[in-house]
Amino acid sequence: MITLHIETKRPKEVVDVTERVQLAIQQHGLSNGVIILFLPHTTAALTTANLEPGGDQDLLEAFEVIIPKLAYKRVRNLEQAANYIMSAIIDPSLTLPVQEGRLKLGIRQRLVLIELNGPRDREVTLTFLTSG
Repeated sequence: MITLHIETKRPKEVVDVTERVQLAIQQHGLSNGVIILFLPHTTAALTTANLEPGGDQDLLEAFEVIIPKLAYKRVRNLEQAANYIMSAIIDPSLTLPVQEGRLKLGIRQRLVLIELNGPRDREVTLTFLTSG
């Protein structure tokens, strides 16, 4: 298992981690199989996205609309309730195929960490499963 440390810089942010994950794959010799990424945080998430110019802001604005400000019932940390729900919906984990030592992504597809309560230091745990 490998842990990547990602430092976010803004309260809400989309961070492209594609190259860092690809480098970890190469450094650890994963040729064919899958990589499982897990983010042990409740106010951040992982997904894939098209990051053409403005794409990151489009994502963040869409997430805000999907999870509106409601009269949440949480007793603890009420101001973070929407971020907890958003993280759960987007997902703190992701499984991606690896073929011939490369992430198998679409042409414009990038692996991203969605920061919902930054700036923070985040950890992404990588687990490799190889195929024969």
